[in-house]
Amino acid sequence: MTPPAGRHRNLGPLQRFLKRAGSFILVLAALGVGDFVVRSTPDVDKRERPFVVSGEEGKAVEARMFSATLLKTRTAAVVKASGFVHDTQGVWVILRMRFVALHEPLSISYAAVVDARGRSFYASDRVNQSLVDGSRILQPGIGVEGDIAFEIPRDATGLTAQFSDARLNRAMQAVTGITISIDDGIFLNRQPVTLDPIEVKP
Repeated sequence: MTPPAGRHRNLGPLQRFLKRAGSFILVLAALGVGDFVVRSTPDVDKRERPFVVSGEEGKAVEARMFSATLLKTRTAAVVKASGFVHDTQGVWVILRMRFVALHEPLSISYAAVVDARGRSFYASDRVNQSLVDGSRILQPGIGVEGDIAFEIPRDATGLTAQFSDARLNRAMQAVTGITISIDDGIFLNRQPVTLDPIEVKP
């Protein structure tokens, strides 16, 4: 069947140019809209980052399901735990912590010291850290105190202590951000600092 006359007219140079220009403009517009959407949409990491509850030494910080209190801070070049002495290339930071489960039994599964540069230094696996390795179950309303040891480099400043009951995925979970105050002069002490035992203190 023969198509009606004029249906497939050849386009002139100007019409071809305008048609191509229109297509190009549409492509640019689509790219611009896409770029705007990407820039205006929050980054997944930012949108689902942990909710940090700030606090300071001596005050209980509530992280939804538990409270954490930094009771005392010590620093040393050498620590002693379970009869063994452990040296370090950096500095040992020992935090005496008190944890209380608020609503139901849970365990503290994440413990880190974070510095001003955003570096995280996790609770050392060179000593037994049952209070923060997920193995110690906290009962609601019953306080448990213990020393948590971290190895950090000597250039770390602006330290905060982070604890959470979420071991792996802390997206949108409450995490403590307790400020740690340290006297640089203590770093020179070569005498072993003994880690105190865990105590239940209602």
